[in-house]
Amino acid sequence: MKNLLIISCFLFMTHCFSQTGKEIKTLNFANNEISVPENCMAKSKFELLDCNGFSVHWEHLANDNFKSATRRWFKEYSKDIKSRTPINVTSFGADLKGYLFSYNNPDSQNRIIVYGTVNKQPLILNVASEDELIGFSSSNSFLNKLIVIPK
Repeated sequence: MKNLLIISCFLFMTHCFSQTGKEIKTLNFANNEISVPENCMAKSKFELLDCNGFSVHWEHLANDNFKSATRRWFKEYSKDIKSRTPINVTSFGADLKGYLFSYNNPDSQNRIIVYGTVNKQPLILNVASEDELIGFSSSNSFLNKLIVIPK
Protein backbone atom coordinates (compact mmCIF):
# COMPACT_ATOMS: atom_id res chain seq x y z
CA MET A 1 0.00 0.00 0.00
CA LYS A 2 2.87 2.35 0.84
CA ASN A 3 4.48 1.73 -2.55
CA LEU A 4 1.18 2.43 -4.31
CA LEU A 5 0.87 5.75 -2.48
CA ILE A 6 4.44 6.73 -3.41
CA ILE A 7 3.87 5.84 -7.07
CA SER A 8 0.59 7.79 -7.12
CA CYS A 9 2.28 10.86 -5.64
CA PHE A 10 5.11 10.60 -8.15
CA LEU A 11 2.67 10.33 -11.09
CA PHE A 12 0.63 13.28 -9.80
CA MET A 13 3.74 15.48 -9.43
CA THR A 14 4.98 14.50 -12.90
CA HIS A 15 1.61 15.38 -14.39
CA CYS A 16 1.56 18.77 -12.61
CA PHE A 17 5.05 19.71 -13.78
CA SER A 18 4.37 18.62 -17.36
CA GLN A 19 1.39 21.00 -17.51
CA THR A 20 3.48 24.06 -16.62
CA GLY A 21 5.58 23.83 -19.79
CA LYS A 22 2.69 24.15 -22.24
CA GLU A 23 3.38 26.28 -25.27
CA ILE A 24 1.28 29.45 -25.43
CA LYS A 25 -0.43 29.67 -28.81
CA THR A 26 -2.67 32.72 -28.31
CA LEU A 27 -2.25 36.07 -26.61
CA ASN A 28 -4.88 38.10 -24.79
CA PHE A 29 -4.86 41.76 -25.79
CA ALA A 30 -7.82 43.58 -24.22
CA ASN A 31 -10.08 40.53 -24.57
CA ASN A 32 -8.94 39.95 -28.16
CA GLU A 33 -7.34 36.56 -28.78
CA ILE A 34 -4.37 36.92 -31.13
CA SER A 35 -2.32 34.01 -32.45
CA VAL A 36 1.36 33.94 -31.57
CA PRO A 37 3.31 34.68 -34.77
CA GLU A 38 5.08 31.84 -36.52
CA ASN A 39 8.61 31.16 -35.23
CA CYS A 40 7.91 33.15 -32.04
CA MET A 41 7.52 32.07 -28.44
CA ALA A 42 5.26 33.84 -25.99
CA LYS A 43 6.62 34.35 -22.51
CA SER A 44 3.05 34.80 -21.23
CA LYS A 45 -0.41 35.64 -22.59
CA PHE A 46 0.76 39.28 -22.50
CA GLU A 47 4.34 39.19 -23.79
CA LEU A 48 6.47 38.18 -26.77
CA LEU A 49 10.24 38.44 -26.46
CA ASP A 50 12.65 38.76 -29.39
CA CYS A 51 10.10 37.84 -32.02
CA ASN A 52 11.24 38.58 -35.58
CA GLY A 53 13.12 41.72 -34.53
CA PHE A 54 10.80 43.08 -31.86
CA SER A 55 9.48 42.47 -28.36
CA VAL A 56 6.06 43.47 -27.10
CA HIS A 57 4.54 43.51 -23.64
CA TRP A 58 1.32 44.92 -22.25
CA GLU A 59 -0.42 45.12 -18.92
CA HIS A 60 -4.13 45.20 -18.35
CA LEU A 61 -4.74 47.66 -15.54
CA ALA A 62 -7.49 48.50 -13.08
CA ASN A 63 -8.96 51.99 -13.33
CA ASP A 64 -7.74 52.91 -9.84
CA ASN A 65 -4.04 52.34 -10.60
CA PHE A 66 -4.07 53.33 -14.27
CA LYS A 67 -2.47 56.78 -13.86
CA SER A 68 0.18 55.68 -11.36
CA ALA A 69 1.19 52.65 -13.46
CA THR A 70 1.46 54.81 -16.57
CA ARG A 71 3.67 57.36 -14.75
CA ARG A 72 5.84 54.52 -13.40
CA TRP A 73 6.40 53.06 -16.90
CA PHE A 74 7.25 56.44 -18.44
CA LYS A 75 9.65 57.22 -15.60
CA GLU A 76 11.35 53.82 -15.94
CA TYR A 77 11.87 54.11 -19.70
CA SER A 78 12.81 57.83 -19.68
CA LYS A 79 16.32 57.15 -18.38
CA ASP A 80 19.23 57.94 -20.73
CA ILE A 81 16.96 58.89 -23.64
CA LYS A 82 18.10 60.65 -26.77
CA SER A 83 14.57 61.70 -27.68
CA ARG A 84 11.00 61.33 -26.48
CA THR A 85 8.43 62.12 -29.15
CA PRO A 86 4.68 62.20 -28.44
CA ILE A 87 2.78 59.62 -30.48
CA ASN A 88 -0.84 58.63 -30.99
CA VAL A 89 -1.86 55.22 -32.31
CA THR A 90 -5.07 53.32 -32.86
CA SER A 91 -5.70 49.88 -31.41
CA PHE A 92 -8.89 47.96 -32.18
CA GLY A 93 -10.66 51.28 -32.83
CA ALA A 94 -9.40 52.95 -29.63
CA ASP A 95 -7.01 55.89 -29.48
CA LEU A 96 -3.85 55.33 -27.42
CA LYS A 97 -1.31 58.02 -26.63
CA GLY A 98 2.21 57.95 -25.36
CA TYR A 99 5.77 58.37 -26.58
CA LEU A 100 8.32 57.06 -29.01
CA PHE A 101 11.64 56.71 -27.16
CA SER A 102 15.10 56.51 -28.65
CA TYR A 103 18.17 56.09 -26.47
CA ASN A 104 21.75 57.34 -26.22
CA ASN A 105 23.01 53.83 -25.47
CA PRO A 106 23.27 51.88 -28.75
CA ASP A 107 22.47 48.66 -26.86
CA SER A 108 19.06 50.00 -25.79
CA GLN A 109 16.09 49.26 -28.00
CA ASN A 110 13.80 51.94 -29.40
CA ARG A 111 10.37 51.86 -27.78
CA ILE A 112 6.80 52.90 -28.33
CA ILE A 113 4.96 53.08 -25.03
CA VAL A 114 1.29 53.98 -25.28
CA TYR A 115 -1.69 53.77 -22.98
CA GLY A 116 -5.46 53.98 -23.17
CA THR A 117 -8.60 51.90 -23.00
CA VAL A 118 -9.26 49.15 -25.55
CA ASN A 119 -12.55 47.20 -25.35
CA LYS A 120 -13.27 48.80 -21.96
CA GLN A 121 -9.91 47.47 -20.71
CA PRO A 122 -7.32 50.05 -19.54
CA LEU A 123 -3.86 48.99 -20.65
CA ILE A 124 -0.34 50.11 -21.31
CA LEU A 125 1.61 48.73 -24.27
CA ASN A 126 5.38 48.59 -24.74
CA VAL A 127 6.84 47.75 -28.16
CA ALA A 128 10.63 47.51 -28.43
CA SER A 129 12.96 47.01 -31.38
CA GLU A 130 16.48 47.82 -32.47
CA ASP A 131 14.96 49.15 -35.69
CA GLU A 132 13.28 52.51 -36.18
CA LEU A 133 9.82 51.62 -34.94
CA ILE A 134 7.60 53.84 -37.07
CA GLY A 135 8.55 52.11 -40.33
CA PHE A 136 9.06 48.72 -38.72
CA SER A 137 5.64 48.54 -37.06
CA SER A 138 3.79 49.46 -40.25
CA SER A 139 5.45 46.59 -42.13
CA ASN A 140 5.05 43.99 -39.37
CA SER A 141 1.79 42.05 -39.71
CA PHE A 142 1.61 41.10 -36.02
CA LEU A 143 2.16 44.65 -34.78
CA ASN A 144 -0.42 45.89 -37.30
CA LYS A 145 -2.98 43.77 -35.45
CA LEU A 146 -2.17 45.61 -32.21
CA ILE A 147 -1.54 49.19 -33.33
CA VAL A 148 -1.91 51.41 -36.35
CA ILE A 149 0.36 54.45 -36.49
CA PRO A 150 -1.09 57.31 -38.52
CA LYS A 151 1.17 58.61 -41.25
